[in-house]
Amino acid sequence: MFHVAFLPLLTSLSSYFNSICIDLSPTSEWKHAYEGIVCGVPLKQSEFKAHLITTGLIHLIVVSGSHLLFLGAFCEKFCKKKFVAMMILVFFTLLTNLQPPTVRALISIFLDWFCKKHFLFWTKSQHVFVSGIITLLCFPNWITSISFVMSWSASFALASNRFHSRRVRHHLWIFLILFPIFAPLSPLNPISILTNLTFAPMIGAILFPISILGFISGVTKYTDFLWTAFDFAIQKVAVIAPDSIRPISIPLYVLWGYLFSLHIFSHVISVTKRQQPNA
Repeated sequence: MFHVAFLPLLTSLSSYFNSICIDLSPTSEWKHAYEGIVCGVPLKQSEFKAHLITTGLIHLIVVSGSHLLFLGAFCEKFCKKKFVAMMILVFFTLLTNLQPPTVRALISIFLDWFCKKHFLFWTKSQHVFVSGIITLLCFPNWITSISFVMSWSASFALASNRFHSRRVRHHLWIFLILFPIFAPLSPLNPISILTNLTFAPMIGAILFPISILGFISGVTKYTDFLWTAFDFAIQKVAVIAPDSIRPISIPLYVLWGYLFSLHIFSHVISVTKRQQPNA
């Protein structure tokens, strides 16, 4: 009932806010980057986009759930009133034209707050699963969205990762889990493990918030410099990157089956570990 009653209103609001975001984006050579990382506008074909694909960073530039999670962490730290933080996150989600990754991340954040309030001690994988199912129930047409599958899978990879203290193994695990998911979309390159290890924190903690500031007149020239420096860096990496494996055609239903299989496997392991002390 939710998607029947509220989806048209949400879609209209989101389109309106998204158009404002695009209109207000800086008129500079990096306009496409600002629109991508802040407003959720897909990047047009360019050398910059090609370098992002080669280095495996494209998913971090076009607005993703990680941006909302960063914003959520910022709000949790500096916003004393939970309601204000919620409104900021909802507004940003609308600003990005209700992209599946940001909506799923928003529901995940709200679910996390709900679990903490009601002392629901779910595992991280269970949390990812429930937030994904809720999102799918609200927007059932996203069953055909590859970006939704990618976002959900990335969250699972992060939630199930047991190598947080070892960064190389951490990113290797994520690469292996997401390998089948990204296979149909872009060339697969092992160098993306190192590029994500190096650039992912910088994109989330620096480029994303700085790009928001870039919408302010007078600040753009400084944020443009950072984008130019970032482009220069990934150009150098793209040049030395080994030949990539070409995209592999995998049906969407196979990707869904793979994702749910990961959840089932994770749940079985979790249950088995809980039963071991009683054995």
